[in-house]
Amino acid sequence: MLIHGSERKALAPNDRAALYGDALFETLLWSGTHFVFASFHWHRLFSGAERLKITMDLELFQAFIADIEAKLKLQTAGVPCAVRISVHRSVRVRGYGFGEQLNPELVCLVNKAPVLTTESIALGLSTIQLARQPVLAGLKHVNRLEQVLATQALAEQGYDDGVMCIDNGHVVCTTRANVYALIDDVWHTPSLNEAGVAGTRRAWFLQQGAQGCWAVEEGSLTIEQLYKADAVMISNALRGFQGVASINGHHLSSSVRLEQVRQRYAVALAADSR
Repeated sequence: MLIHGSERKALAPNDRAALYGDALFETLLWSGTHFVFASFHWHRLFSGAERLKITMDLELFQAFIADIEAKLKLQTAGVPCAVRISVHRSVRVRGYGFGEQLNPELVCLVNKAPVLTTESIALGLSTIQLARQPVLAGLKHVNRLEQVLATQALAEQGYDDGVMCIDNGHVVCTTRANVYALIDDVWHTPSLNEAGVAGTRRAWFLQQGAQGCWAVEEGSLTIEQLYKADAVMISNALRGFQGVASINGHHLSSSVRLEQVRQRYAVALAADSR
């Protein structure tokens, strides 16, 4: 753990992320030389901080990231890593209210990156639903109890991941990824107005769609539509875009359109490294 500007190796007893979940985080892929798609991550982080009214000092944050990059280049020997950057609101007073804020606590955790695979994944279907909360929808905040409980329940059924819905049955995401369904040559992805995290790879995918690389629409998706789709894929920052072979035992169709996405993503990653 690295805490910016401090020799401490643990969070303070009054840390608001630990006490109230009053924090945001980003999970980035360190390629061995640089943070992949960093601009997408920083845009989401600063937009989230603005929505939650967490005071951010740009120069302090940039110094923190530069410090992390320097350490990673020295210590990882070019090995890909999963790097979590957290921004914790910091205040002097006790309680939920925050009033006048100090510079936020900036925290970094580094782990091995998952092994990438081109194989499609078998997803479960979570019985735990996501709560609707438009104020927090789209944000990557540290309150992840729904995902914790869903992941454990899915693991007990033999799944590493699974589809999560809200109470009306509309699909939102998986426990760790955004979801896309190819229907009549158009990629559909759930709108995230009530729940879910607006992923960085989802942002890139929508950007590419706006540039005419493929047809994409945000809206509502049901599990039945996923079952009948021409293809289903998921995405996150560490694993990129991955095909879905089945959901809850229902075998799904596949399409060359998925490979088109993966190839364009590979080109984007290569360009990002320059």
